[in-house]
Amino acid sequence: MVCEKVVITVKVFTDAELYELLVDRDAENPWKRFDSLNGIKYFDSDNIFPYLSKEDEKHIYFCLMHKNKIVGMIKLKVGGTESLFHTGWKNWICFVSILPEYQGKGISRKLIQAMFKYAKEKNLNILSSGYSSEGFLKIRKVLREESKNYSVDFLDTDRTIE
Repeated sequence: MVCEKVVITVKVFTDAELYELLVDRDAENPWKRFDSLNGIKYFDSDNIFPYLSKEDEKHIYFCLMHKNKIVGMIKLKVGGTESLFHTGWKNWICFVSILPEYQGKGISRKLIQAMFKYAKEKNLNILSSGYSSEGFLKIRKVLREESKNYSVDFLDTDRTIE
């Protein structure tokens, strides 16, 4: 029996780039590719339409790809309005989500590393926006570790949301 190695790559997209990846202008239903993201919790396709972009704020999507399919995603808000509760913090993690069948394999760490590498290169500080109960248990520790590994100023709000 031969086991297939799962090859996961990380790709980084802006709103406009993710929009272009997902819209198929030649298809009868140009929005059909958005269905592939149904398992990504908290993703709202309305947020990536280019005409909704604010001039001083952007979203960066760190996507885990397996065979051209997005199997995990981090959405990072960069710039724009600062946090109401944390003065000076304009960049925060909107969500981290991995499809259930890809969870528990340690691959989300790759996604988090890509985000902190980006933050380091752009000299960004990052705020956590809150955690689901599951995220608090699974992701929080990894975020804290990798922020230190990349020497990125990271403020963990310690807040759980549902």
